[in-house]
Amino acid sequence: MLYGEYQFDKYQPYLLESVNKYRQTNDPSVLEKFDPKDIKPQSVDAFELGYSALVARRVLIDVLGYYSTWKNFIGYVNVANTPGSTNVEDFKDRDKYIAYNIAYNGAEKVNTYGYAASVSVDLSHNFLTKVNFSSDFLKNRNNSQINNFNTPNWKFNVEFGNTGLGKKQLFSFNTTLRYRPAYFYSIGFASGTIDANVVVDAQVSYKLPKVKSRIKLGGTNLTNKYYYTGFGSPGIGGVYYITYAYNVF
Repeated sequence: MLYGEYQFDKYQPYLLESVNKYRQTNDPSVLEKFDPKDIKPQSVDAFELGYSALVARRVLIDVLGYYSTWKNFIGYVNVANTPGSTNVEDFKDRDKYIAYNIAYNGAEKVNTYGYAASVSVDLSHNFLTKVNFSSDFLKNRNNSQINNFNTPNWKFNVEFGNTGLGKKQLFSFNTTLRYRPAYFYSIGFASGTIDANVVVDAQVSYKLPKVKSRIKLGGTNLTNKYYYTGFGSPGIGGVYYITYAYNVF
C-alpha cells in the first residue's frame, strides 16, 4: 500500500511535524525524510513473578509484578507527501499534500513493566471486601513514534458484598467502585488528556431453592455518567440488567 496507493516510491514522504515547520519558516532544510520499510511482526519476552498468602484464615493477599521486552515494537508516525509532484514548494498549499498515519517498527527495544496487588478480607457473616491496585509503565520508547501506552499509570477497584443474607441466606449482593485517574492518550489522529472517572457497579440476587434457580438484578456504571477510554472510542454509559438462571445449584 505504501508504494502502491500512497506512491511513497515516487513521491518522497516527510515527517508531518517537519512539513508544518517548513510551512512556518519557509526553510526547506527543516524537512525530514521518512524512509518506509516493510513492517515486521513485533515480539515480546515477558517475565512475571507473583506471591499469594492467606493470613489468619481471613485475609488473602496477592501481589505480582511483570517486566516485558519488545522487539520490533510497532508504533505510528504522521507523514505527508505531494502525490503527482516532487516539488517541496507544494507543501505550502494545504490542498496539494496528503497526510498519513503510518505504522512502522521502532529500532529500539521497548520495555513495559508493572505490578498489581489485592487484599481480600472475610468480615464474617458472609460479608467480604476486596481492594485491587494495579500499575503499568512504558519505557525506552522510540521518540520518533507515536506509541504511548494509552493507559493510566495506576488504577484501583474496591469491592464489598455478601454471599448469603437472611435466615436462609437467600439474598446476596456485590458492589464495586472503579477509579481511573486522568492520563495522556495519543493516537494517530488525536492526542490529549482522558478525564479521570469513578464508576460504581452493583448487583443483588435471590435464590429460589425449590427450582434450583437464581434471579439477579444489577447494573454497571449505575450513575450513567458517560466516560471515555480513548479518542475515537465510544462513550460508556450505564448498563442495567435482570437475569434468571435455572439449575445453578
